[in-house]
Amino acid sequence: MGNEEIIFFEQEIRNEKIRTVYTMIFVVASFICILQAVFRVPVFYLGNLLNIEAENFEFNQTLYFYLQPFLSIVLNSVALFFPFWVFTKLSSFKLKDYFTKHEDTPFLWKVLSPVAVTGVSIGILYASLIVKNLLIDRGFVFNEEYISTGNDIFQKIFYLALFTLIPAFTDELVFRGIVLQFLRKHGVTAAVCISAAICAFSHISIEKIPYLLIAGLFLGWFYVKTENLKLTVISHMVLNICMGLINIFRDTVAEEEFMQTIQLIAITAFIVGLGAFILLILKYKFKLQDRQDPENELFKAKESLTGIFKTFAVYVFIFITVFQIFFIHVKKPEAEEEELPGEVVEQVVEEE
Repeated sequence: MGNEEIIFFEQEIRNEKIRTVYTMIFVVASFICILQAVFRVPVFYLGNLLNIEAENFEFNQTLYFYLQPFLSIVLNSVALFFPFWVFTKLSSFKLKDYFTKHEDTPFLWKVLSPVAVTGVSIGILYASLIVKNLLIDRGFVFNEEYISTGNDIFQKIFYLALFTLIPAFTDELVFRGIVLQFLRKHGVTAAVCISAAICAFSHISIEKIPYLLIAGLFLGWFYVKTENLKLTVISHMVLNICMGLINIFRDTVAEEEFMQTIQLIAITAFIVGLGAFILLILKYKFKLQDRQDPENELFKAKESLTGIFKTFAVYVFIFITVFQIFFIHVKKPEAEEEELPGEVVEQVVEEE
C-alpha cells in the first residue's frame, strides 16, 4: 500500500469519525424539536380550558396565569434536557464528566461577561424586531408564543423569576455543559458554534433566534476561556432578567411607544456590551484553545465545520426547524381581492 493510499485511508477514517460525532448530536437535537412540538399540545389545551373557565371565575383566571406559563417552561426544559440525559447514559461518559474543575475566575470576567452578552443581545433583539415589523407591514403573520407578564406586581415578579431561573440553568446545563463539553475535543471552535446554533434554533421564535445565536457564541467563548459553567449561568440569568424587564415594559405601553423607547436602550446597550467584549478580548485574547488538553484537539476548526455539512442528520435538524418556523409560526401574505381603502370603507359604512 502506497503512502498516498495510506493518507487517503486515514483521512476517510477521520471523516467517518466526524460524521459519527455530529450525527449523534444532531439526532438528539432533532429529537428535542420533536419533543417541544409534542409538549406544546397539552399546554395549549390546558391553557385553552383554563382560559375559557377564566371568563367566569376569577380564581381560574389566576390559576391560568400561574399554571400555564409554569407548565410551558418546565416541559420545554424537560424537552431540552431529557434527550441529552439519555445521550449521556448511552455514551461512555457520565453526566459529571461534562463539568470540569476550574481555577478561580478573575473578577474582570465576572463583571464584563454579563454586560457583554446582555448588551449585544439587546441590540440584536432590536434589529430583529425591526425586521419582524417590516415583514408584518408586508403582510406576514407571526404566531409567536408569549408568556403573559401579569397585571399586578406579584404576577410580574413571578413571571420574571420563572423566565429567568429555569431557562438559564437548563440552557447552560445542556448546551455549554453537555453539547460543548462533548464536542470540544473534536474541535473547540466547531463545538462553540454548534452549541450556540442548536440552542438558538431550539427556541422557535423569530425574535429570539438571532440574539440567542449571538449570545450562545459569547457564552461558549466565556466557557472555553474560563472553564466556569457558573459564570455562563449567571450571565444567562442577567440576560434573561433584562429581556424579561423589556417584555414587561412592552406589555404596558403601545407598540409604537415601545419601539421608540427601546431604540435608545438597544443602541446604548449594544455599545456598552460590545465595549465590554472588546476589553475581554484585549485582556484574554480572542483565540479559542482547549484549556483542558490543547494538544489533544482531534480536528482543526475548518475540518470540523466542513464535516458538519457532510452529515445527514444536520439537514434533518435544519428541515425540522425551518418547517416549524415557516410553516407553523410564520404565515406568508396571501393574495387578496382588491378592496376599497380603509378610509373609503369607513365612509361607506357610515353612509349606510
